[in-house]
Amino acid sequence: MTFGTSLIYLRFIDDLFLIIKNIIVLESIKTGFGDLKLTFIIEKTVNYLDLEITRNDLTSYLDFSLYFKPTNTFSYLHISSNHPKYIFSNLVKSLFIRAKRICSKLVRFIYFGSIISDQLKSRGYDKIIIDKIFTMVSRLDRESLLLYKNKKIINFENTVLLRNKYDNNACNFKEIAYRAFDSFKEKNEKFKDHKLMIINTMQSNLSSLLVHNFKYPLINTFFYKRCDNLDCKTCLFSNNNEKIYLTNKFMLPISCAGNCQSKNIIYIIYCNFCNTYYIGQSKDVKKRIYKHLYDIKTFIPFNDNITSVSIHFNLKYHNFKNHFSFFVLKNDIVELKERLIRESFLINLCEKLGVRLMNDHIPIIKEYSFNSKLLT
Repeated sequence: MTFGTSLIYLRFIDDLFLIIKNIIVLESIKTGFGDLKLTFIIEKTVNYLDLEITRNDLTSYLDFSLYFKPTNTFSYLHISSNHPKYIFSNLVKSLFIRAKRICSKLVRFIYFGSIISDQLKSRGYDKIIIDKIFTMVSRLDRESLLLYKNKKIINFENTVLLRNKYDNNACNFKEIAYRAFDSFKEKNEKFKDHKLMIINTMQSNLSSLLVHNFKYPLINTFFYKRCDNLDCKTCLFSNNNEKIYLTNKFMLPISCAGNCQSKNIIYIIYCNFCNTYYIGQSKDVKKRIYKHLYDIKTFIPFNDNITSVSIHFNLKYHNFKNHFSFFVLKNDIVELKERLIRESFLINLCEKLGVRLMNDHIPIIKEYSFNSKLLT
């Protein structure tokens, strides 16, 4: 359907955008849709889909800006989601590029970019990465972003495709797959010119389970992964169980795939002789566990430098080589305040459950703001 009296006529499903010379022609446009009732919004500035469109009085050109609907919840992919790391940086970049393409004026891009930045940070994204990408995109030429780009054609000749259901817990799957394929090519001459391409697929989410009636999959669990270095003192004392049974009726699941390189962690030390726990936080698991072991080995009674952990593992019948182990409960918690909140919450939780603790100080939970993410 076309209207000769309209300068611009655009349509997306049931949303129309018109630029007309005279408002009188609206009646003739309405008749073109028969019994379908149309609601027109005629303003200097109108919202069309995710655009805010304004007619510039000086130039008579259209100025474009982003429009966020009131129902927009900014439910961007959470940083803890089970996706490859590059997905998160690509998401940040695509959001800023989309805003850059839409906004005619730089000041509007900066305004909406700051809103997007705040929402991404609330979803756990790294502030440094967000600011870096935001600065990079702000310097791009908008006109070049508006040009249509032809998709790159991938040549699959001499390519072996490996479909993999991605899982954060299988942290070195890619390395193992390529190594195995190289070994396979050495034994099979006809594949010596072939290359391996890994195609990651996502695991089923609630939508696929409940809406699309998929079969319920096995739930992936996390555990500490020991390194290949047999002399690694950190991994030697690690506990690679998937759950921590604080009591007979309360189980705490491990929330990350930790290892001896984990940073910004919440950790739990366990004494299997007397079933006692110590809850702590640290920037570096290797340095922290080494410090605990050093304090235990060099323990001198009534010394100013003694700690609750060193005291406990020097009690009668205790031997740290047989009784000491630790869990990495959660990693990559960059903000110290958040680590302290989680540590405080867990200590108080154990206190309420009657769990035996080595901690010599029980922080007051009301000093911190409660957050529903503390156990995840």
